[in-house]
Amino acid sequence: MPKNLIILISILVVAAIASLARPGAIARFPSEKEVEKMIPTQVGSFVSDAGPEGPGYSYKMEEATYNTLRPLGIIARIYRDGPAIFDAVVIPAERTSSIHDPRDCFTRQGWDIVDIGSIDVPTRAMGEVPFRLMQMRSTEGAGNRLALFSYRGPTKFYNVVRDLQQAQLNYALKTLKSEHVIAYRFIDMTQRATKEDLVAFAAKFLDATHGRGNGFLR
Repeated sequence: MPKNLIILISILVVAAIASLARPGAIARFPSEKEVEKMIPTQVGSFVSDAGPEGPGYSYKMEEATYNTLRPLGIIARIYRDGPAIFDAVVIPAERTSSIHDPRDCFTRQGWDIVDIGSIDVPTRAMGEVPFRLMQMRSTEGAGNRLALFSYRGPTKFYNVVRDLQQAQLNYALKTLKSEHVIAYRFIDMTQRATKEDLVAFAAKFLDATHGRGNGFLR
């Protein structure tokens, strides 16, 4: 059976289990605005830019992104500390079908993936968190970028989408519950940061947000 078909069936099974587990009930997920308020505008010595939408958003993703992913929200921030500038994006979703591999977007937006590998981000709150570290080169003269991304599942983090999808299915089969998932992405915007700099910022961000919203940000 094709892998994409297996994934689709798994997602449908999870949705069916969730509906059976809560007959007549509608899950209450926070709105994008509520999630935005859970994320601090200051992370250590880094302070986020305020955009046209207010202090909680440095910028807004295009409407097409919302229509494609159908997430609970997309919170996009630019954090600065002197010459250091990092982009942080948090995408909470009700189901794994809203979570994607960011490499798909980057390649369509004019970036070549030069290198990619796994790396652990050391946090105080959760220990070692698995991420994917990606080096990109612009095909349009915008230079190079370092990026990190990972996905929070029902009980822990995963750095591969299919592993997240399998974990979500296993959790639903075991507990008859469906938990939300969260995608995290961090990018250096200066072309000067090392991977250690980016990892250190990601660790600070995860520690600063962990447990907020009565545990919604896990």
